[in-house]
Amino acid sequence: MNSRSVEQVSVHVTEMVRERMGTLPLLGRYHRLPRRLEDDFEVKGDELGSGYNGAVMKARRKNVTGPIKHFAVKKMNLTGLDARHAATLEQEVQIFLCMDHPHIARLVNVYETSTELNLVMECCSGGELYDRLKTDGPFPDGKAAQATHQMLLAVHYMHCHGVSHRDIKLENFLYDVPGGNNLKLIDFGFSRYCEEAQPTLRRMNTPCGTMHYMAPEVLNENYTNQCDMWSLGVIVYIMVSGIMPFTGKSGVLRGKITSGSYRTMQSCFWAGASQESKDFTKALLVKDPSQRMTAKQALQHPWILNNSKLATIDAQRLPSMLAALQTYRSMPKFRRCCFAAMAWHLPSKESLKLQAEFLAIDKEQSGTISLSELQELFVQKLQVPEADVIDIFNAMDATYDNEIHYSEFLAAMLSTRVDLHDQLMGLTFRGFDEDLSGYITAENLHESVGSIYAGRGELCDGEKLGTLLKEADALKDGRVSFPEFAAFVRGVPFDINAKERAYPRAGASPQCCSIM
Repeated sequence: MNSRSVEQVSVHVTEMVRERMGTLPLLGRYHRLPRRLEDDFEVKGDELGSGYNGAVMKARRKNVTGPIKHFAVKKMNLTGLDARHAATLEQEVQIFLCMDHPHIARLVNVYETSTELNLVMECCSGGELYDRLKTDGPFPDGKAAQATHQMLLAVHYMHCHGVSHRDIKLENFLYDVPGGNNLKLIDFGFSRYCEEAQPTLRRMNTPCGTMHYMAPEVLNENYTNQCDMWSLGVIVYIMVSGIMPFTGKSGVLRGKITSGSYRTMQSCFWAGASQESKDFTKALLVKDPSQRMTAKQALQHPWILNNSKLATIDAQRLPSMLAALQTYRSMPKFRRCCFAAMAWHLPSKESLKLQAEFLAIDKEQSGTISLSELQELFVQKLQVPEADVIDIFNAMDATYDNEIHYSEFLAAMLSTRVDLHDQLMGLTFRGFDEDLSGYITAENLHESVGSIYAGRGELCDGEKLGTLLKEADALKDGRVSFPEFAAFVRGVPFDINAKERAYPRAGASPQCCSIM
């Protein structure tokens, strides 16, 4: 079998991402030599876990003492990959770069060298859902429904965007902070694109995942993304009852799964469970995937609707939200480009209010905001002219796919509702400063933004890189220093006396973000 070089793998990844989403997912996040992981992070010996394509290690961002400090790094070896493994790795990185949802772990940076790809992810320090259940025991009905709602939102987002996870299990949902209740989905090693002309779903045939969570059709090697819903049913069964639905040695276990014969719900383990939770679980553990609940249907099930705390927007916050969107719409394109890159560095702990607002606007629970949802919010509630809302929507839609992704929403909110402290500014600047020279140049922008002429959905489509750079180049010397960058992004006059001040190497002297 032919081997694939690192150059081929990385080119395939970036080309596929640009084809689907434009340059936005690569913006200041995908780094090539001479930029290395070691320039920005210190990788410790602590192993946090392992995925299909590599081990996950704990890492610390260098020279940072604030909230954006600890991360998880997945190292993926590229040496002598055969075609099959190269394709698997390519799709994992591509899919992860395009994932953009509050209940999916954030991929912060990718570093490519001659022998490996290093994925830097947010570190969800609250532990696995598996460990929480092991410690606390079965969840009460309401708590189980609320956790299931979050998992459903992540799965529905993936399915709406043509992706099947294929390894949904307790260990792949993590809490973002210790003692918290905010879950995030991780590990896209088995994930695949599965969209096809609706209503037909692409059929897959590779058996993968973890046996206890595998759907019958996966074991029979003929399945669609509905396999994820079966796996979610297994999780719900365990959360509510505290026991596994399928047990036995390999052959017996396989037979029970393929026949759909899960353990009875009449046992003492289900004594405290509501009938709604039982009905919900049964509707997922249906052998025939065409009769199994979809993610969209599951979100409308009475057990979810009656127990989940659906996000709402405080009416008093609407004017400040509108002001942020109007400010964002009027910005120069490169400034919007900077905010788009900055959005990936905002930790979930500091953006919970914005996350709740995003989910509240997303009435369809698809994981993105549509024009009609934005119109409902501002035209109907604040009587904003419809044409203005359309202009705002178009300014936010950096990928030109007629929907607002989570990071695009965060980017717009950053303009007026988040404290743009030096740490956040420094991390964004460093993302563009590919050669770590202390300046952003046109060459750096080419590396960070990529070709602005090829493909669809380019954030700065049709403009020359030099023209973009001039928007922030207060000294007119063909490059942008950190003080120039900070003044430009904050929208304040540049202080000529600050021109020699070095930028924080990785965001020194941080303060905590405050959501306004």
